[in-house]
Amino acid sequence: MQTLLFGELQKIDLIIKVLELVDMTMVAQLVWVVALAGVSLFVTTGHFDKTDMKKPDWLDHVNTYNLKLKLAFAIISISGVHALKTYLSSDLSMESIKTVTMVAVIHFTFVLSAMGISFAERMTRGQQH
Repeated sequence: MQTLLFGELQKIDLIIKVLELVDMTMVAQLVWVVALAGVSLFVTTGHFDKTDMKKPDWLDHVNTYNLKLKLAFAIISISGVHALKTYLSSDLSMESIKTVTMVAVIHFTFVLSAMGISFAERMTRGQQH
């Protein structure tokens, strides 16, 4: 297969390159979400009372529960792409199988952590009402 950007690549190498691009994009989006979360958590209404600036509407819709879930799911997505890339680039050697297994365990740990965060938040919300 001949392409303009990468020279001669096999299909699996092209898929891995695309996965790397998706992975970088998702990491950039994660950094953006963390930056917006920092602004929304550290900028209070008092900052807007002292000036003539109007408080942005999106600051009212951000809460810590939604931010925790968005970050958890972003990390799970990045981990999933990395796990798929590791699986596709592996061969049948014992070392490669150990690496793929370890990446899968770490990904599953991220999934369990997100489920735990969601479950704990629902439990505390149920007790407040």
